[in-house]
Amino acid sequence: MGLAPLVVLVAAFTVLPQAGPAASGADDEQQVLNERLYALATTPGTTAEQLAAVLAEGADPEASAKSVGLPGWANVLWRAVAYLTDPAPIQVLLDAGLAPTPSVVKKAVQSNPNVEVTRLLLDANAIASVNDPKLVIKGNLLVEAAGANPSPAVLRLLLASGRYDVNAEGETFPPSTP
Repeated sequence: MGLAPLVVLVAAFTVLPQAGPAASGADDEQQVLNERLYALATTPGTTAEQLAAVLAEGADPEASAKSVGLPGWANVLWRAVAYLTDPAPIQVLLDAGLAPTPSVVKKAVQSNPNVEVTRLLLDANAIASVNDPKLVIKGNLLVEAAGANPSPAVLRLLLASGRYDVNAEGETFPPSTP
């Protein structure tokens, strides 16, 4: 009599696999594609073709970092800007509909040594922020770059734009119109 109640108790608390859409192979496939997208975005040397291929297979560019098991809030574009120095893969992500948010542009200004990546994101942000005020960058990007970016070319780009004054406070990009 000692084992019978134990067997019944174990059987009652055993989690059984569920059928239905939540357990479908499609969800697993989507997860794998999204994980591949994030892996490519954080692998130096990733090409535009590699990113375009995984997106064409169905990876979701809007998938959150947490959904693929990564800590933090940074999306795939932010992570790509942190790791990739070729502007072509960055352009693929922009073409996939990801917004050049202020945090993405600031990340490029602070840490991406390729001036063309910074130029691409500044231009994309200037265009996108016309229709979306949330994309307007607050702060002085020249100060951001001077404090962190190893590339003098990025500083030259920001200086040549004439939009930044190292002594100014509270600037926005693109500049606000009165």
